[in-house]
Amino acid sequence: MSEPHSMLSRLKSTALRAFRDELINLTEEIAQSVVTVRLGTANLGGGTGSGWFVRPGVVVTNHHVIAGDSPLLKVRLRGGRTLPAELVGSDPRTDLAVLRCDAQAPALPVRQNSPRLGELCFAFGSPLGEYTESVTFGIVGGLGRRMPLESGLSIENLLQTDAEINPGNSGGPLVDLDGQVLGVNVMIRTD
Repeated sequence: MSEPHSMLSRLKSTALRAFRDELINLTEEIAQSVVTVRLGTANLGGGTGSGWFVRPGVVVTNHHVIAGDSPLLKVRLRGGRTLPAELVGSDPRTDLAVLRCDAQAPALPVRQNSPRLGELCFAFGSPLGEYTESVTFGIVGGLGRRMPLESGLSIENLLQTDAEINPGNSGGPLVDLDGQVLGVNVMIRTD
């Protein structure tokens, strides 16, 4: 009776190892396209967030990451290289911004079909601006959420996830098991 049990245990162990290896490969692939976005300099203050390449040289992030008084924008690539970036455009209503920098990192594809409740997802970014190249794992826990902003506007059609997101993750990609972008990490709710 122990032989079928040990065979089942080996099958489970093999499946878990294969799943682990797939997650490691996915994380490695996605991390090449994720950047840390820094507004200002250490002397001028400023904030940090995350972003990702939608195509070579073009980074998507959140508007609130780049909103501020400093015209200085920088992106930190995987491995630590930092480059100046230029704001192409920004929309406070959708909380999105597009930057340009001189980097040829691989682009992440944006998924064309809608996310499904309960599907696995991964949040990439730079929590607190210190913990670069971070990833957390969760599920899509809600669809079509609405979040009012202090400006009186609202961001519509948000995804809710239980993947841990912290300040600094804003602007980073939320991706599916195929490495396609489901959405952009935009906020946490702590209340």
